[in-house]
Amino acid sequence: MTVNISLCLIVLIAGATLGKTPLNVIQLLWTNLIMDILAAIAIGTEPYMQDVVLKEGDEQNKKATRISRREAIILPEMWRNIFGAVVYQLLVLLVLVYFGEFIFFPKPFNIIYEELRDENG
Repeated sequence: MTVNISLCLIVLIAGATLGKTPLNVIQLLWTNLIMDILAAIAIGTEPYMQDVVLKEGDEQNKKATRISRREAIILPEMWRNIFGAVVYQLLVLLVLVYFGEFIFFPKPFNIIYEELRDENG
C-alpha cells in the first residue's frame, strides 16, 4: 500500500509540474502487481482463528475464536507507519525527479524539451 500511494502521488506531482510522468502505465502496473501479490500472500497465509487467553497469565488455558470480518485489517499504528513511509519515499523520489540530473549527470538537460539520452551516445 505504501508503494502504491507513493507512486500515484509521484506520478501526479511530476506530471502536473514537469509535463511528463516519470513512470509509464506498464511500469505502474508491474509495480502494483508485484507489491499486491506479496500482500495477498501475507494476508492469505494468516490463520482465520485467533487464540484468546481466557485467564490472565495462564498460557495453557487458550480458546480459539474466529476472527470477525468487522475487525480492522490495518490498525491505527499501521496507518501511522504507512504514512510515515509514504512521506519519506515522496521526499526521496521528488529530490531524484527534480534534482537527479544535477546529481548523476555531468551536464544538465531539460527532460521536457530535449530528446532522451541514448546509451550509445
